[in-house]
Amino acid sequence: MKSIKKKIIATTPIEILKFGGNKDKIIVTGEWCNENNGLKNVKNKIETIRYPFENKSLKKQSYYKIINLYEILLIDLVNFLNKEHKVKYTKDYWEQIIGVWLLEFLIVAYEKFLIVKRLIDSNNTIAYKIFEIEEAPSNSVSASNQMNNHQCNNQLFCYFIEKLKKKIVIKKFANKSNTSKKKIIKELSFKAFLKQKIIRFISAMSMLFRKKGEIFILTSYLSFFDELNLQLKVNKLLKFNTTKKFIPVSKKTNNRKINFKNINNKSFSQLIRPLLIKFMPKSFLEDYKELVEFSRKLPWKNNPKKIFTSVNNLYDDTFKIWCAENKRKYKTRLLFCCHGGGFQTQIYSTQNYFLNKTCDKILVWGKSRDSNKKVKTLFNLKSASKPFEKEKLLNTDKRKILIVQDMPTLYTNLLFSSLLHFSEYKDFVELQKKIFKNLKNEIRRNVVIRLGSSYNFGSNNNLLHYEKEVWNNGSVKFNIETRANPIHESVRRSYVVVLTQASSTTLLECISSNIPFLIFCDLKNQLVNSFFKKTLLNLKNKIFFDDPKKISNFLNRTNADEITKWWYSEGIQRSVKYLNENFAIYKKNAVDQLAKELQAKT
Repeated sequence: MKSIKKKIIATTPIEILKFGGNKDKIIVTGEWCNENNGLKNVKNKIETIRYPFENKSLKKQSYYKIINLYEILLIDLVNFLNKEHKVKYTKDYWEQIIGVWLLEFLIVAYEKFLIVKRLIDSNNTIAYKIFEIEEAPSNSVSASNQMNNHQCNNQLFCYFIEKLKKKIVIKKFANKSNTSKKKIIKELSFKAFLKQKIIRFISAMSMLFRKKGEIFILTSYLSFFDELNLQLKVNKLLKFNTTKKFIPVSKKTNNRKINFKNINNKSFSQLIRPLLIKFMPKSFLEDYKELVEFSRKLPWKNNPKKIFTSVNNLYDDTFKIWCAENKRKYKTRLLFCCHGGGFQTQIYSTQNYFLNKTCDKILVWGKSRDSNKKVKTLFNLKSASKPFEKEKLLNTDKRKILIVQDMPTLYTNLLFSSLLHFSEYKDFVELQKKIFKNLKNEIRRNVVIRLGSSYNFGSNNNLLHYEKEVWNNGSVKFNIETRANPIHESVRRSYVVVLTQASSTTLLECISSNIPFLIFCDLKNQLVNSFFKKTLLNLKNKIFFDDPKKISNFLNRTNADEITKWWYSEGIQRSVKYLNENFAIYKKNAVDQLAKELQAKT
């Protein structure tokens, strides 16, 4: 009898490396299997499952499904945590602490659930458990990192295959290859290191001073000296607040086994419940009481009049618990200011949903059109202290065209309508390469591609090895720079900046700084709200382009001097002013304006 060929499900690059040379058919679950570009060496047949969120209609439906499920499971987890910690805190209290993690985990798990549902249930198909069960993450940051590693996602795939596909055989094999990405952490220069030490010393001393009715300010996104000035105007104190690292006492995850009813139910809402307990960060369970005590001893003013931050309420568990405690005990109000692009341009966003539910006021960079009264117009805080500038003394022949990339994460744990997914990035790069095919040689030589992979410690999109390979795959060689180069320096040496993400922070900084820029993207994949879409379409083939040939023709017709003249023409400046007012307002007297907002009664 003729032997039946097996099908092997690849959930990571490891299966590609191990089985890519045999005769079995490989089922590729996603582009993450090709992180190390191993698919080009595969000799056997490949079947690729289309990534579910490439279907924008399904992605939007999934968003609403996840939001509805989030609300249901949040109540269950509130009851669970209250019982575990022997307290009776409200949903609002616990949502402040666990909300971001719960949304992200639901997304990354639902991504696997949808893919597994597309697998054909067959005895001839094999999936491999490659990793031992991971220790629960220590906090929200490590949990977010875990959601984007192959170990966690291999476990999720195998779990859903086991529950949904009874015929598929699940086997184990030891992983001897090292496929983990090397985290590239940028080394600080001596000057930057010294500056950091001085700031920490000043902060440690200044946080000892507190006063009644103080408005607590942490990570405003103003410069160091502007934040000192803000503290002086708001609190009559010269101080700079920083966070203190919590070192957990617990060594192992406690027994988290819980009996769930209807676990044989194949619905996602039932299958996800035991995973929530298994993957929940220790900071919510084993380390929670110690973190509460740790937060009480911080050199921060307890019972502040208001709390203001631009980021810490998302992933800083120490801050989140301290904030939740102050809101619970003293009804302290939480004010949040956007720290980047997206809040005013997305059709939907899980992060925006969380912010709307947990913040008492949200300050946005442009004119607020939100029906939610808590969303208020402010200005671009990030550019207020340090706007982009152009190098005045640089020879015009040496100025560059800077094309800025946004690199997606391997797996999806955020649902924003405009953000591309990992499976879509390679095709988008190929679309961008078409710009170069029509560029004159003298123009092409001046183009610099700024890669999107982040050097920041703990970042989920540090995929420099993959990104370089995608850009270098072909006959044309590109001038490439990484984020090791400060964005301000790169912009300063460029005569025009090309933004490739409609909702990027760099775009808003260019708008606020009145720096010459162009936008290149496909609005069919990067979905933005109706107001922003109408704005972009009104600027089509002027500032906004979706056709690579048309943007290359524009760049061919204009050198550095001509771009400058074009940019400062009356018509273009009128459009820039409109963008500024609606999406990224620039204020020179930023500290005074923000101080008034923080001191306002509402």
